[in-house]
Amino acid sequence: DRPTFIESMIFDNKLSEANDSTLRTPAAIALGQNLDSMATLLLHGPTSLPVAKRANLLSRHLASLCTRTRSEYSFDDDLDVVGEDDEHNDIETLSKAFGGKVILSVTPIRHHQEQHFDKEPPTHMVRILAESNEDVYRVLHHCLKPCSPLLGGFEPYRDRIHSSRTSSNKSLLQKKQMNGSTQMSQKQQQRKKERKREQIIRSKPDLHSIATHLVFGKDHNKSFSSDAWFRLCTLSDSALPVGSFAHSLGIEAASQMKLFINEENDIGNKQEGLSWSTRNDSSSCSAEALSDYIHAVSRSNARFSTPLILAGYSLLVPVSKASTSTISPLALDAKHIHQSWLNIDAYIDTLLLSNEPGRRASMDQGLGLLRIAPSFAEENLHHHDGLESQSKETLELWDLIRQSIDQHGNTMDHASQHPTTSISSSFANGHAAPIYGILSALLGISPLDACRIFAFSAARDTVSAAVRLNLVGPMAGLSVLDRVGRGAAEEGLEEGLTGMLHSSAEERNCEEYETREAQLEHWLQSVATCAPVMDTVQPLHDLLSVRLFRT
Repeated sequence: DRPTFIESMIFDNKLSEANDSTLRTPAAIALGQNLDSMATLLLHGPTSLPVAKRANLLSRHLASLCTRTRSEYSFDDDLDVVGEDDEHNDIETLSKAFGGKVILSVTPIRHHQEQHFDKEPPTHMVRILAESNEDVYRVLHHCLKPCSPLLGGFEPYRDRIHSSRTSSNKSLLQKKQMNGSTQMSQKQQQRKKERKREQIIRSKPDLHSIATHLVFGKDHNKSFSSDAWFRLCTLSDSALPVGSFAHSLGIEAASQMKLFINEENDIGNKQEGLSWSTRNDSSSCSAEALSDYIHAVSRSNARFSTPLILAGYSLLVPVSKASTSTISPLALDAKHIHQSWLNIDAYIDTLLLSNEPGRRASMDQGLGLLRIAPSFAEENLHHHDGLESQSKETLELWDLIRQSIDQHGNTMDHASQHPTTSISSSFANGHAAPIYGILSALLGISPLDACRIFAFSAARDTVSAAVRLNLVGPMAGLSVLDRVGRGAAEEGLEEGLTGMLHSSAEERNCEEYETREAQLEHWLQSVATCAPVMDTVQPLHDLLSVRLFRT
């Protein structure tokens, strides 16, 4: 039995060898501009519903201070909260006590086997980002107040709040001095970057060798299609009809939450005593804040997707034993591959349950990849050494995957009309990364190139969304993609591949894996996100009243 939900996040604070786009640490960038504190609150059980409702009301209130939001979310009719007017007054008072930006998102998590659509799910993930620890404590104290009677009258985190209003961490004068010193040291930073790039060239790990070794084994002689470069270009084409441009990777929600406000142009509003939530949003977008977000998203997507792509890719590659020097030809076992793919897809779904817009984006693009898969002629597909080309089995595999997704969709439609329907774990959601890996293997693309194109596509789509939202111009967007996206994607790839190696090193007794299942299990355990700002902001997309993108 697989778990209902998995929260996996890597939060590091050291520079990677691939990070040639910035001198700041990944942790400083991953939180977002000026956001220094974060917290997650996992709520489960019937007694947690009042806490979830308070968090949800606060989340909507904070979002409404920045943009127009949709109608209020409705909880169970049997959930009665006394003193709702007092609660709204408490929220108003709390929001005025914040000393800076506070971002709060609440995601309901439905159990796979108990999806009753007529009831509020008993599990919720609450994520908080703020400029100071004290504001995080204020949010936690407000949300957890319903727990006080269960704790003998004790109010959690009340002792952490030391004032009626949080003071700003940095004064305007300090910020101006920092801006001035930053401008004066730009040449020094540029020289440091150039020296760092020289060190990277000498010390950067061979990612191609790592990826190839993970998929094919140490001594296996691999071969790739001579026309793989053309398929590589095809999959990276922005005109590929998979629907990727319908998704902004959270940049639309971040924009409407005013995370890209230019602080220098906003000094006048601050001097007039206006809070962060009421400042005029007519000022230009902060290029640094936007670049930080694109860097965090590109890096996190690459790190998250790399093990999943290679997991799907490896399903089309025979497993060799350490004691075997050669591999005999194997037939493509469509049913066995389909079952392994089901396990991978189910695991991905547990990772994305706490980010519903991100989950929908992954499923939408997975369906898009399934639509284009038959467009590649079977006689031109490449099969790796040791695997016989069998048109019938390849078509059967795609049909099995498509049927699993279709059955799940039909069951979900039926469940929406009959709330007591349970969702079978044998059905699939069709997440994009492993389907992309399978398709790349069939097209003869190398494992590392497959991961790189997937990572590039995410970085490109993020910049494209910023351009269409008028946050940056087309020419400047191209510069950001090359300057920021390139280094961030490569950094995420490196971290994803090394994470796969480290997660399985202690579990292996020899150079090769004993079974395919053990290999996949170790790889999946290394999957994690590394952008708290995206994981917190992207769920707010469903609250936006006016939006251009689906997610």
